[in-house]
Amino acid sequence: MSGPVWQQRIGSSGLVLILANLVPLFGIVFLDWNVFALLLQFWFENVFIGIFALIRIATARENRSLETRFFLPVFFLFHYGFFTLGHGALLVDLFGGGDYDMTQMVRPEFWLTLAAQTGITIAVVALFVSHLYSFVDNYIFRQEYLRLDARKAMTMPYPRIMILHVSLLAGGFLLQQFGQPAPGLLIFVALKVALDLKLHRREHRRLQSADAIR
Repeated sequence: MSGPVWQQRIGSSGLVLILANLVPLFGIVFLDWNVFALLLQFWFENVFIGIFALIRIATARENRSLETRFFLPVFFLFHYGFFTLGHGALLVDLFGGGDYDMTQMVRPEFWLTLAAQTGITIAVVALFVSHLYSFVDNYIFRQEYLRLDARKAMTMPYPRIMILHVSLLAGGFLLQQFGQPAPGLLIFVALKVALDLKLHRREHRRLQSADAIR
């Protein structure tokens, strides 16, 4: 039995993703969020992508060799962690307007404090809930863990975050040059949601070979 059209096209996890990404629209309209607040929020999303990717690497059913059980999770933790930290440092340096150093940035409390100062804590929580829901819905209930090996799980996040990194940094830089107008910020968020949803659907289609994501 087929579900509603929206369920067939984007799935419940896709809908939650859209709703979570609508929180910044409220921030732009009512809380005067700027480019840095938006980009910082989306940086936190990269952290969440990495956390759930690490869980997938550690729990994927296929190819459970000694290497995939122990080496790959540790390698991913350091590689992805330094990659994300470097992106965060670049973000703070270009858009944050503060005098920070790397010794501060390696501490989780630095980022949590920055989120509180920019007023994006609720948006960050919403993004975490979105990724948690997607993990439970797709990876557990739809049994993606049965069709995923650890090496594939390790490489999956990179195409998505690379595309988003480049797009968001370029868009943020352009908006900053034009004075960060509210309509431009709204369009910026809308384009991010569309791109994120497309990459989300493509990722899960590949892991659910019997069914397109729904």
